[in-house]
Amino acid sequence: MDDSQENPMLRFKAFWLTLGLMLVFALAGFAFRALNAPGEELDAGAELQRLATLSELRKAEKSAVEAIGLTYHDTEGGHLTRVSVPDAIIEKALAKLKSQPARKTELLIPGSKTFLEKQAGTHDPAESAFLKQ
Repeated sequence: MDDSQENPMLRFKAFWLTLGLMLVFALAGFAFRALNAPGEELDAGAELQRLATLSELRKAEKSAVEAIGLTYHDTEGGHLTRVSVPDAIIEKALAKLKSQPARKTELLIPGSKTFLEKQAGTHDPAESAFLKQ
């Protein structure tokens, strides 16, 4: 900045203006916070309804998990429930996966040997179906 534009009085005014704006925003924040306080009391009633809904969901979850032969472990305090899968079910699923043949995918990894072979292949842009229209 030029020394000709350096004005101590201008800097003094800018300092107090900035400080005043910060005070205005602080007062506005306190006002909005005071206006929002009654909402917390209304939330207590909704909390009871949410807890009732959570207990219904947990009961439905437990019956669904036990219906497919898994073991359901209740938890306390709203944490995630734990489900145990018997070893027999895991062994059955693994045996089924092993009995199925591996599927070949058409996905290519850029830079791989197959990708480079296909790139070096017979692709001629002049024979594109788009250009023949």
